[in-house]
Amino acid sequence: MDTNNKLVNVILNSKYTEASEKNILFVVKANDLSSINMEDQDLVIVLSNLINNAIEAWEKSEKK
Repeated sequence: MDTNNKLVNVILNSKYTEASEKNILFVVKANDLSSINMEDQDLVIVLSNLINNAIEAWEKSEKK
């Protein structure tokens, strides 16, 4: 994936791999994120938590 933001690319590609290994469909539609105005640390926390929560919710729904 290429969002024009290296940090976002790393996070998305890492989470895509994680989701794929768990047979979770992972679709991303993103515009040019090169000018995102957020501290790197905050961006990592927010984006990672968002995706982790989605993966966790899917895993819980599969157990029912």
